[in-house]
Amino acid sequence: MVLFDSNIIISASKPDNVILRDFIVLTQHSISIVSKIEVLGYSNISYAEHTFLDEYFAKVSIIELTHEIVEVAIALRKIRRLTLGDSVIAATARFMGIPLVTNSEKDFSWIEGLTIINPLKQ
Repeated sequence: MVLFDSNIIISASKPDNVILRDFIVLTQHSISIVSKIEVLGYSNISYAEHTFLDEYFAKVSIIELTHEIVEVAIALRKIRRLTLGDSVIAATARFMGIPLVTNSEKDFSWIEGLTIINPLKQ
């Protein structure tokens, strides 16, 4: 099990990104509720991308925000400047003890105890 970052979902919604779409289908994963908010709030979504995202969110396991995840996110933000969304996504992966799949390794590489996977580098 892994947790997908919002940028992975957005990239996979692009019709020409077949490799990433295949990776999503073949990988057992969940997402943070924050990723759903970020992705559906993305302003430049085409009809084809919107269709993909509707189908994706209907099937994916979404991890809700809990008090424990909030506490980890607060602790991370105290260590280093991090967006609210990134802090909650990283805290979710860390609290759940699962790797974070992201295309933004540099944003998360400093977090102890967090394993990062970048499928676009494989």
